[in-house]
Amino acid sequence: MAPTFSYMARAPKLPLFSHGVPPKSSSRPPLALSLAISSQHCSSSSLEVVYHDIKAHTLRSLPADLHPSVAAPMRRLISAAPPTAAPALCLAACHLVGGSRDRAINAACCVQLMHAAFHVHGRCSAAAHAPGVELMTGDGILSFGYEMLSEGAGDPERVLRAVVEIASATGARGVLEGQLMEAEGEGEGLWVRERKEGRLFSCSAACGAILGGGSEEEVERLRRFGLYVGMMRGGPTDASAETFRSLARLELKGFEPERVEEAQMLYGSWWYDRCTEGSISQV
Repeated sequence: MAPTFSYMARAPKLPLFSHGVPPKSSSRPPLALSLAISSQHCSSSSLEVVYHDIKAHTLRSLPADLHPSVAAPMRRLISAAPPTAAPALCLAACHLVGGSRDRAINAACCVQLMHAAFHVHGRCSAAAHAPGVELMTGDGILSFGYEMLSEGAGDPERVLRAVVEIASATGARGVLEGQLMEAEGEGEGLWVRERKEGRLFSCSAACGAILGGGSEEEVERLRRFGLYVGMMRGGPTDASAETFRSLARLELKGFEPERVEEAQMLYGSWWYDRCTEGSISQV
């Protein structure tokens, strides 16, 4: 019998601080939204190929009958988003549970579009277009992400769960909350990092496992794994990064070594090496 899934996305609790009211920051940053994901370029050639494949698939999926005044800014702003490894983690997680790439590709594109939309909204004060145009286009990118995800292959119930996962992770209890709290000076680095990079990577990995047909245990393992990888990527190399590396390594032990090796070959070894070889520098 297939497992019964709850539609409430469950964000794993970090061992380093409690959830709830974020810690106050002693210094108040400028009142501007920062990007959801680091804009640092990926060093792994495999990861770069996967990233560009996902972006190309996203652009090809735009409706052909869009009015040019809508299609042009959407294409431009989707392409302008800085690289992120979160969508690739969705595909890697799907592979780890035995799923095929076609089951998770639309979810990976949706994660990419969420990232692009947050980038658009965060840069409106320095936009090339009129702020209203960029805001509306960012909203259109968000909507298109959910449209792509809902049309993905696989069990409709699992697709629906993936929709809820991404909505929860990027909304008022996730990336958006982290960005706004950071802009208002209400949260410190680790708390903000968990809401932004941590939640996006966590839900991306969970969605890959869900759509790949993973068990509840596999979904939760990969959800936690994604969180720890996102926390490592979202901040500087410090004492906490070593803790997250150790935690992430533990979550991989429940998967077949052959599948882990295959996922490295297909989607780059960045997510694995950082957890097993002691490398915690950004990629």
